[in-house]
Amino acid sequence: MFSRTVPLCVAFFLFAAFTPAQDAKMELEALQGKWASEYIRPSPETQSATLTIKGEQWTITAPWVLGNAAAKTTFKIDPSKNPKTIDLTTKIGDKETSRSLGIYKLEGDTLSVSYATGKRPTHFKSSIGEIFVFKRVKK
Repeated sequence: MFSRTVPLCVAFFLFAAFTPAQDAKMELEALQGKWASEYIRPSPETQSATLTIKGEQWTITAPWVLGNAAAKTTFKIDPSKNPKTIDLTTKIGDKETSRSLGIYKLEGDTLSVSYATGKRPTHFKSSIGEIFVFKRVKK
């Protein structure tokens, strides 16, 4: 009995150790591509933004904020948290402009992100930070 239990326990712990890393890799792959904004808060009027995710690089183009520039952001995700978390470091040109803590959810072709500087939002109806909802751009 003991000789069967030990290998099963070892296999379970090995599987449990690798699952979060595999989940993060699969989630990162699912985020790749081009996204168009559907909703932005706290924007007082409807504005548009385009998000391109390649690897762990997030590039957002929002002419109403950035002019012809694009904000380049590196990010790290943790899909094992509830809600899923995202940490963003943004640069415009060579200058780091902000570090933000956020949450995200990916539902089919809809990506929702809420983030703030300093304190991570806990839900998408939060009064702190910004909320973006993007739809995947079909090729």
